Amino acid sequence: MRRATSHVRQRRRHSIAGKPATVGWVAAAVAAAVLVEPGLAEPVTAQLRQVYAAARKQADQQVKAGQFEQAVATAEGFLKQYPDSGMSARGMAVLVEGVLARNLTDPAKRHAVYQRAYSEFEAATDYYCLGAVGLIREYVWGQGGVARDAKKAADLAQEVLDKLGDRLPRDYYLGYNLYMQRLIALRYAEGGEAALAFAKEAALACPSMLSNKDFLRAICDAAKVTGTAGSGDPRRAQQMVSAAKLFYVLCDFKEDDLAKATESVAAALTASQGPGAALQFAKSQEDPDTASPLKDVPLLELSDPEKLLAAAGEGNRNARVNVFLATGQTAEALAEATEQMRQSAGAAPQYLADALRNLARCFKAHDLNLLRANRFLEYHRTGEGENPLPVLEAELAQPPAR
Repeated sequence: MRRATSHVRQRRRHSIAGKPATVGWVAAAVAAAVLVEPGLAEPVTAQLRQVYAAARKQADQQVKAGQFEQAVATAEGFLKQYPDSGMSARGMAVLVEGVLARNLTDPAKRHAVYQRAYSEFEAATDYYCLGAVGLIREYVWGQGGVARDAKKAADLAQEVLDKLGDRLPRDYYLGYNLYMQRLIALRYAEGGEAALAFAKEAALACPSMLSNKDFLRAICDAAKVTGTAGSGDPRRAQQMVSAAKLFYVLCDFKEDDLAKATESVAAALTASQGPGAALQFAKSQEDPDTASPLKDVPLLELSDPEKLLAAAGEGNRNARVNVFLATGQTAEALAEATEQMRQSAGAAPQYLADALRNLARCFKAHDLNLLRANRFLEYHRTGEGENPLPVLEAELAQPPAR
């Protein structure tokens, strides 16, 4: 059970504020696959598995040897031949993303990979998304030798979204990164109102994204520039705090996510109400008897709850928990997460870990602090003490106070 839980420490937050790929692996893998009798469905799957394993092994060896551009070329050689090979194509896209993030740091070389992925690999959806997102980021921030142009970034993101349509993977970060990057680009190109309007569209298209800290932080950043310029605009102040509360309620129960969410809350409270409100929020994180300044703040509204729930679908429990929490339906989120935990029995440890973190998110949303959530996780980690879940269920079963 220790691996399945995520115990988060309390923190006091007072801050204000290329060459073509070689083909030897292809020939070897195909030669091995032809031993299977032709005419059946299995040989294709077996051949693909062999080809992918050989290509991945070669690319991994090239990365270890410091041959980063050759590793990218190997991945691209596979993607040229098998662009729609499902998880295999995704695996190669992830490999290249890792090389770009950790190894191939030269901006010009990174730009070349992004441009090639975008212009030559539309059939390999994940890799195409990787290239498009890289280019959009470069236009937003003026990186990779391109001039900063937020409008061009926003237009490119919309072009890719329109082109891919239902092909866009909405269960995977290379897919929903497109939504997030367009949200960021719109903030700079057209302002906070346009960005928040698109955030609502993105939430409907991809409810799984509603626990992603980068997407939530982008919403908070957009809320900072809504309304009339100047800190005295009450509408801007309300948007900022509502967006920050949404970030806090929705973020995953992981230490880095929670740290960024609490920082956003402190910054929004300071900007709208002064440092005293931020200090009160910090105190409420350690003392359950201190009222949270977020208590009566409405969550930033993303969309109609029924439409969001329909977009989440019946089988995606993580997305459904996201929707219930985003729309203030904490009791429904708790019921969903409890059922998720029940069904995780005997499944892979990740399923139980997801369920436990979702249950902890329900405590966080209701209490607006991490105290009982951490006690809940500690109980499941050690089996010691008292399980606070039944008390939370009883509290949420009570009618709301008038």
